[in-house]
Amino acid sequence: MSDRRIRMGGWRSMLWLALVVVLFCLPLFVRLGEKDLNNDEAIYSYAVDSILETGDWLNPRLSPSPDTPFVEKPPLKFWLIALPMRLGLIPHSEFGFRFWDALLGSVAFLYVFALGRRMAGPLCGLSALFILCTFSPLWFVHGLRDNVMEAPLILAYCGGIFHFLAWAAAIDSRSRRVHAVAVGLFFVLGFMTKFVAVFFLPMILIATSLVVPAGLANIRRQWRLWGGVAALVVALIVPWFAYEAVHSGRLLWDVMVGQHVVRRLTGTLIAEHLQPWNFYISDLISWTRGSGLLWLAAGGALLITARSVRERSPEGISVLVWFALPLMLISAGTSKLVYYMYPFLPPFALAGGYFVCALLEPSRFPVDWLITARGDRWAGLISPRALRFAFATLCVVSAAMAVSALIYGPVEIRVGTVRIFRNQGIMRPAVFAIVFGFLVARGLTVARPALAIMLLMIVPFPLYRANLSSFGVEQHSLRPARDCVLAVRDGERRVGGATPPMLVALPPGYFNHAFYFYLRNAGFEWIDPVSDATLSEALHRAGLQRPILLPFERYVDLVEARARVPALPPSPALSTWAGAMPAVDDWFGRAQAIGAVDTGLATVHLLLPGPYALCGNPPALGPLMPAPRLTRPW
Repeated sequence: MSDRRIRMGGWRSMLWLALVVVLFCLPLFVRLGEKDLNNDEAIYSYAVDSILETGDWLNPRLSPSPDTPFVEKPPLKFWLIALPMRLGLIPHSEFGFRFWDALLGSVAFLYVFALGRRMAGPLCGLSALFILCTFSPLWFVHGLRDNVMEAPLILAYCGGIFHFLAWAAAIDSRSRRVHAVAVGLFFVLGFMTKFVAVFFLPMILIATSLVVPAGLANIRRQWRLWGGVAALVVALIVPWFAYEAVHSGRLLWDVMVGQHVVRRLTGTLIAEHLQPWNFYISDLISWTRGSGLLWLAAGGALLITARSVRERSPEGISVLVWFALPLMLISAGTSKLVYYMYPFLPPFALAGGYFVCALLEPSRFPVDWLITARGDRWAGLISPRALRFAFATLCVVSAAMAVSALIYGPVEIRVGTVRIFRNQGIMRPAVFAIVFGFLVARGLTVARPALAIMLLMIVPFPLYRANLSSFGVEQHSLRPARDCVLAVRDGERRVGGATPPMLVALPPGYFNHAFYFYLRNAGFEWIDPVSDATLSEALHRAGLQRPILLPFERYVDLVEARARVPALPPSPALSTWAGAMPAVDDWFGRAQAIGAVDTGLATVHLLLPGPYALCGNPPALGPLMPAPRLTRPW
């Protein structure tokens, strides 16, 4: 190969990589600190703050109990955030708390691209990322832009599987060592951030090795290498567990294993997490059925299966196992949340990207064997005449659907509550009819322009743009409330005024850890139930007035009492912050925008009596406002 061709190949690789970074990696950092930390983010961020405040790196604290160690998960993620904060490398802010999630999510995207490139070329990787990034929950619900554990877990799967495939294909001992050690380190990353959630990774690698020819034989030949990797994994994992087992005793195993593994698998830690066995498949279908992604992924899975049967491709087999095996096993559990599925979305996206490449670059895929005009048989099963008949049938069906939509309007097919098929217009089936007509008449080469048009219609680029545009929506209201309340308390303290702690009159079901994270420095006296006398004193008695967190129902009682007794003292400012909170401690998938109102949600009000009325009274459901300027001359 000439030097010029090598340089051109290098430039093309750099252009593809730059495209991935610009379209998918950099957006993860856009306006990363513009919204308040949500419930779980506040738990993990408080654990980081406790490390910085106490200097105890081995025992982060559990919100809202500063004397209780956090043992639900290993602390690697907390260390990753706290260390650069302590060194001043990232800010101690919402952006800083989420920085590692965006960074690790970006690296995961690069690995998805690399896997797609390994399977079918750079177009496969790029298409897979477009498909993956249309899944809105991945961005906004416990996703890659939140300080949670999903980004390192997704990276552990993507990186571990990529390096295992690279190890299997490596021809020199040094490369094999590097890739094997990388697999072990990615397992450690997943285990030390989300514990047993990474156990599917070795299961996927072993299952792939069982199917791939000579897969287990390769592992047996290099047993010393993998034994060393296993020893490294144990050496990195065991020390913290050994220390915590001595320090916390039975609490570690009761919480980490008993509550967050056994009860989640066999019972339910939170009743609202109890879901039917088909929850994940139904949820995936509901997100993809209207966009055409489901059919892209299904078509890609069929082609990957055909290639895997014909060639025993390690890449194809690993993608199939990566999606099917974990999803089947987690569906057998009782507690189900949408973000449990995130580590198993990349193979779904890669299957869709594979199908895109098969349509636009048919010479590299089994589909080229299917539609060839020669008289041979594909895998001895399907004749070209049968395929042409199938394409002609699909052409007729697509044309009939277009005519039906023109005459009768949208068509929808349901099985129970699951929508299997929907056609809302004539354009999409008309394009399919044209494409299948080309396949019947002239072959795939002539049909390629029509295929490109079809792909532009079925790949949901608008969903990708809509997700990115949502990053600019500011969702912060606890921050300005906190800043204002602390400023008032500081001013009162300097002039000799009283600063009683905030009164938290919330039942446990109304409590959100974001309250404690943001408002704990204003004091946090939790009284439930709170008496009318205590509440009245906090609202009206000079010197004892203080901010109050109150459920909506109790707030309504106050308003109605004022209407009945006009002679009551002047009303306090109501309310700087009114946030829609779930009736139970389950934020996800219900109300992502602070201040939103939805059926089944409970509103929490922050009441600001006395000097705290200075903090203002922006509309609870209006634009989220910045912290008001203080005008009192302190």
